[in-house]
Amino acid sequence: MKSRGMRKFLTVVCLLSLFGLFLFVLTSTRPLTPGVLRFTFLDVGQGDSVIVQTPSGRVVVIDTGNIGREGGGDAGQSVVAPALRRMGTNHIDLLFLTHPHADHIGGAKSLLELCDVDLIMDNGQDSASPLVLSYLQKAKERNILYRVARRGQSFDLGDRVTLRVLSPTDDEASGKANNASIVLRFDYGETSAILTGDAEAEEENDLLTLGEAVLCNLYKAGHHGSKTSSTPEFLAMMHPQIAVISCGKNNLYGHPHPLTLTHLAEKEIRAYRTDLQGAIICDLDGKKATVTTTR
Repeated sequence: MKSRGMRKFLTVVCLLSLFGLFLFVLTSTRPLTPGVLRFTFLDVGQGDSVIVQTPSGRVVVIDTGNIGREGGGDAGQSVVAPALRRMGTNHIDLLFLTHPHADHIGGAKSLLELCDVDLIMDNGQDSASPLVLSYLQKAKERNILYRVARRGQSFDLGDRVTLRVLSPTDDEASGKANNASIVLRFDYGETSAILTGDAEAEEENDLLTLGEAVLCNLYKAGHHGSKTSSTPEFLAMMHPQIAVISCGKNNLYGHPHPLTLTHLAEKEIRAYRTDLQGAIICDLDGKKATVTTTR
């Protein structure tokens, strides 16, 4: 009797586990709804990587996570490329590498090996560092176009989706990496999103000079929710409804900082975290933003 009861128990556990896996796959790979601009904030641990899918089928990737992830390979190989395959593609129209820190560019070389990329853009810093050299050399081998990102550049992604580079300026690009992060703005109908890399207060203050250009529905919180970013003044000007924080579970840096979470709560901004909720999907339909989590 005991063995029969144990078998039943194990069967229930297995079924529940399979159901959980099914829900995870269904949520993280659900088909793209027509007429939706989708942002998938991947769970790459303590790092950043976002896949953007446009209504016209364009794919933009912003950052590639860290290198040397536990479990084999780097995030480009073990997280980003598989996520793209589950979405039904291995083609990237635009790859932005916001700044030359390993937790943002560590997976770039392997992603260039595994995917077809039309254009790669970075902030032009540290071109002699091993990680930057590795993806620049791979881009050259594969005849991938390379450009440096600067404020004022824009891209028409079709179906009323536009992408603008808000930062860095030339002056910012000559300074420290975090405050030379590539900051991107996506517009679709009446909705918009701003992704800020690891921009800290200094770069945020410069963005404030752009006025209404920083108004948005969706905000990718700077620097993994550090207290050096997401200042009250910046949040007040942006006025987002949703903030996504990309950070690793029990990370050594204490991200996100309690002060940042307090600032978000005070502004009534809904905060989502990859360390707690896994991959986070945000859809903009031109009128509103909706969020789905995978955990």
